Amino acid sequence: MARRKNDFRDASQIRISQAAIFAMCMSAIEVFPRETIGCVCSRGDMCASIAFPYQVARRNRRSVSSLSSCCFGKLLDGGSGGWLKLGDFHSHPLQYFEEIATLEPSEDDVRSIRVGQMEIIVRTRMTRGRRHRWRCRARGGRVEASQGRFRFLVRAFVRMPGRIEQGMPAYRTIDLVLTQ
Repeated sequence: MARRKNDFRDASQIRISQAAIFAMCMSAIEVFPRETIGCVCSRGDMCASIAFPYQVARRNRRSVSSLSSCCFGKLLDGGSGGWLKLGDFHSHPLQYFEEIATLEPSEDDVRSIRVGQMEIIVRTRMTRGRRHRWRCRARGGRVEASQGRFRFLVRAFVRMPGRIEQGMPAYRTIDLVLTQ
């Protein structure tokens, strides 16, 4: 069976624009302390050049989901002006008093991703510290950014076939390479 154009099982890295990072981070600020969800798109060069949040999302205590993901996937994969949906993004909000752990997807996150599909997670943390103007830099395969009192850590993951410990679906990280 042929793989889809946006299958990331063999990818070691993905290029992402600062504009896409900015859009994801601003979306996370807008709904903080809740989660945001949206899509990441490319002009066919497999560079995540734009991201936009979904306008309608269902939230519960543990997750956020949107039917818009399927709709946009069908719309964009159908040749909409050369745009291709690369995957989705969502945020993991943290308050300043919460302990910072490594950024890994939850079991619910991984289960919601199709095998080969990429998902970007934006960990959003409000601090009590001083305010910063927009800053963004790549570091160790992830992107770190800040705006105002918010700090962001952005990482990409891909769902792999199979399972890992205790029945959780398999996944791995994909390095993010920041572009202009």
